[in-house]
Amino acid sequence: PVKRASSTERASGFVAGALPMEFPVVNPKTFTSGRKPRFVYTLAFSGSGGGYFDAIQKLEAGAEMHAVRFLPPGVFPSEVEFVPRANKDAEKDAADEDAGYLLYLEYDSGSHASSVVVLDAQDITGPELARIHLPFHVPYTFHGAFEPEYE
Repeated sequence: PVKRASSTERASGFVAGALPMEFPVVNPKTFTSGRKPRFVYTLAFSGSGGGYFDAIQKLEAGAEMHAVRFLPPGVFPSEVEFVPRANKDAEKDAADEDAGYLLYLEYDSGSHASSVVVLDAQDITGPELARIHLPFHVPYTFHGAFEPEYE
């Protein structure tokens, strides 16, 4: 059977084991560091989205509990994108693999509108850092990618 989040897990924001997921994302700096990623961010099915992704989860390698951001009924996230936090200290970057931001499009089926949402990747269950309400909706499952500015 497919794992579903319990009401206790929903209230706490943490789930034992991983929910069914898709579209894994890691800090892109892990690819150049030669290390395996410690954190993976995914879209997730918590069981209340009517067949659509209805949560975002942060998986930590080797951990039993995982942080999950549950969205209200009728609100659906698109694929998340990890944007590393600007940091001039390479040692601190290596120690804080999850230092960055998660950006995603969120579709609200009740208002038929979309928003761009920014979360702190270290605390995905915490408050939003920013929300940009768009004057139109973006089709669900729209894909994108972060491209750092090059000099």
